[in-house]
Amino acid sequence: LFHERYDSAMLAGDVGGAVRSLLAYCIGAFHMGSELTMMSKYFVASIKQSIKYQQTFVRYLFMSAYHTCIFLTGRSSDEVVMKTYEELDEIGKKGKHLHLLYQNFYNEMMGHFWIGDYAKVLELSKKYKPTGHKRIVEANRIVFEGVASLNLARNTYQANLRNNGEGALKKMLKWEKLSKWNFQCGTILLRAELHYLDGEIDLASTAYKATIASARAHKFTNYEALAHELYGTFCVENGMTEEGEIQHSMAIETYEKWGATKNVEKMELLMKKLYSAKPTSV
Repeated sequence: LFHERYDSAMLAGDVGGAVRSLLAYCIGAFHMGSELTMMSKYFVASIKQSIKYQQTFVRYLFMSAYHTCIFLTGRSSDEVVMKTYEELDEIGKKGKHLHLLYQNFYNEMMGHFWIGDYAKVLELSKKYKPTGHKRIVEANRIVFEGVASLNLARNTYQANLRNNGEGALKKMLKWEKLSKWNFQCGTILLRAELHYLDGEIDLASTAYKATIASARAHKFTNYEALAHELYGTFCVENGMTEEGEIQHSMAIETYEKWGATKNVEKMELLMKKLYSAKPTSV
């Protein structure tokens, strides 16, 4: 469908429409967890296309998303000239481009979420209120903020964080009704984190496993990897070290499949810390 729209627009001489259809495809695929090395190549090609056809605003939107891709993959951006998140924010403010400002904010939040910097996620979330639009970006934001809140609530015991997590779960239950394929795994993951916070160990374990199964069935490699990671941490913190090591190993394997080198490096350091000093069997 994307190729048909792109080709039709180009044949009609609607260069702007063609580049915007390219943007819609790339951003959608990126947010849905497509393989990051492939997405990096798409972003570079798309930025070059937007330069060729003088689509400056679209180029900035591509740049913002590509920054997050670079952050997660550890790739170099030498193939195209890039602007920083801060520079893109300044462009958005000066031109009153609210869409650019919001996408730039979301992309930065997304990067911090996937590497587990949950405090930064909640700090960034204060910048802009949710738009209320029925878009993938808004659903992902709910999951990002909900998981971050519930994860931090286990350490800080702040009631407002628990409330935020509960609120996120209620919102995602509505999104799941719109599309089980797209939103089920995020919804179940929030339920798992809430069960864990409440000390409901068996229910939490079941929900983590269900998240992994849902993400795998619906081809969300990013959420599958995250569910393995969080389930592994849950296992370690509840005395199930062997299962924790299995889950963390699966997280590394799945993050590699997604192309998230930054996550792989983080998990390898975590596993070295958690499991390298295991006692040997007698």
